[in-house]
Amino acid sequence: MLAALPVFAFVGLTLLVLARSGFTPDEEITAVAARAIGSTGLPLLPSGVLYPRGLPHLYAAWLASTVLGANMVAWRAVSLLAGAAGVLAAWRVGARFGGAWPAMTTALLLATLPPYVAAGAFARPYAALMAVALLLLTRDDWPSWTRTSLVVLATLLHPLGLSLAVLPVLAGYLRTNGERTSATRESLLALTAGVGATGLVYGAHWWSLRASHIVSSLDTAVYAIPTGPTIGTAVTDLAGAAGWAIAIVIVLILGVLLDRRMPRLRLVIAASAVFAATDRLGFLLLVGFAATLMKPRDIRRNAVVMVAMFLVGAGFWAIHTSVATDGQLTLDFVRSLTVAATGNSLGQLRFALAAFPVLTALALIGLGRAVAAPEAETSAMVRGLSLLLVALLVVFSVAMLPGNERYLLLPWVLLTVIASAGATELARFVGAWAPARRESLVRALSSAAILVCVWAGHVAYAEDRDVLVSDSFVERALAPLTGPSWTPDGVAAAVEPSDTIVCTEELACVYLLGRVDFLFALPPTDDAHYVVRRDGETVGFYAGAPSVATASDLRRVIEDHAAGGCTAVIALRSGKVGYDEYLEVLNALRAQFDVRDVVSRQDLHVSRVCQATGNARLTGRMP
Repeated sequence: MLAALPVFAFVGLTLLVLARSGFTPDEEITAVAARAIGSTGLPLLPSGVLYPRGLPHLYAAWLASTVLGANMVAWRAVSLLAGAAGVLAAWRVGARFGGAWPAMTTALLLATLPPYVAAGAFARPYAALMAVALLLLTRDDWPSWTRTSLVVLATLLHPLGLSLAVLPVLAGYLRTNGERTSATRESLLALTAGVGATGLVYGAHWWSLRASHIVSSLDTAVYAIPTGPTIGTAVTDLAGAAGWAIAIVIVLILGVLLDRRMPRLRLVIAASAVFAATDRLGFLLLVGFAATLMKPRDIRRNAVVMVAMFLVGAGFWAIHTSVATDGQLTLDFVRSLTVAATGNSLGQLRFALAAFPVLTALALIGLGRAVAAPEAETSAMVRGLSLLLVALLVVFSVAMLPGNERYLLLPWVLLTVIASAGATELARFVGAWAPARRESLVRALSSAAILVCVWAGHVAYAEDRDVLVSDSFVERALAPLTGPSWTPDGVAAAVEPSDTIVCTEELACVYLLGRVDFLFALPPTDDAHYVVRRDGETVGFYAGAPSVATASDLRRVIEDHAAGGCTAVIALRSGKVGYDEYLEVLNALRAQFDVRDVVSRQDLHVSRVCQATGNARLTGRMP
């Protein structure tokens, strides 16, 4: 019965923003794909391509639309239900920390986490992915087929779900008496099944590309993922082979000395030496962090290795850079170089941990307890989740994935679970000072006080949140990075049925207007557009609309369609593509065409462009 309280809290908070007007960018993907399932049985995009992401969520959204109608609230309701299931799973995870109060604390921490609430009001598969991840954490002894099935489900919801396949091997290797062989076998089985299922889906996706005569390349990537830097360019800041050679010799001598004193740490010493010699001091610290979590009893030895390697690496490269650049070797100079070397590829880690400082502090307490008492029942879980959390954030930074709430949601959920362990330990420590008959009451009050501190931190997070549009503090705090947005009836009122539609977001206009004639994409500023080639022509990936890439292209479209009516140019501020650049192009047409601004807001601009003033039809301005 107590488990219902955090569920009610989550549902109550989510309902505050579930029926917000308009839609959040990317929700139109669910809307269009779910409608396609209803008509064809497959989540086909208007371009004819099979959409491969979040398939279980898309089919659940279609089922919801058969009950509640094909509307945004129905599609968001799927995420609401998935989020509520995740809160229940969090209760079970928290119970592993010692009973009802830890369970309540964990569930409430998750139920009130702003990004988690936002995911519950977002018609995308992130809430469902979190529910599956938390379900996997409820127990370590899932049957192999059950665990594998859950990992496959998570992977089909989002490629990030594949990372959950490592949970068994982490648990097995971090337990004091863990069964490593069986744990490794379970992880490999789950990983293979997840990759296989994803391979089948993306195989069907690529087949649909061929069937639709769509070709993608590095220049026209289907998902517009920028090509990352090569290994060679990753070390261009290290002034040549001579510096590397000297650094390798110095670090090698230090490594040999450390190895003689601590031969058990040979692998740690070798990895640390590599990063010290290449000025990657941030990765050096991560090696020490991982090694300590793997073998907490070696924390002092690891500290000696880390400190020695760090000082030698920082000192050498500071002196080297000073000589190479004729810079003055001052304390500020050394500090600035060391900070730069330490922060390399750790940007997302710093941001994610700083976003929720109270949760991070509690997580450090929980992690410290797990390291100090590795034999404790939940120690392996806490240490394993910490490793996974840090690894995800480092991979995000290295792969240059966007640091938004959607990708960071899984690390933040892991942080919440670890923080719950810290809150439980802190409440237990405070309760131990109370008289025996009042210990339970003191623990409960301590847990309540901790929750209040966490929620106060959430208020600060909400105030700093960078949203596109916001009409109220509730929407700013809880809605998925946007407030009221574009509605089908509102945008449709700004155009005429005979207008040629030129839109900066082709699938958004398909949802809003039922069609899009041209995709307005300005390279290279607008690198978020998914532009591909069909039969030798550059088109949008989602709807297959021809691409308008320059001002002259837009001018040609207007002239070619002038006989049939006007051209409606629609610019949407989505956070993914440009906005002001499009308005500048539009402004440049005013001298040649009759450009009438029908709607002009901070998130939406609609102009009807006609060949001559006499051809233009007056349309009322939207409020």
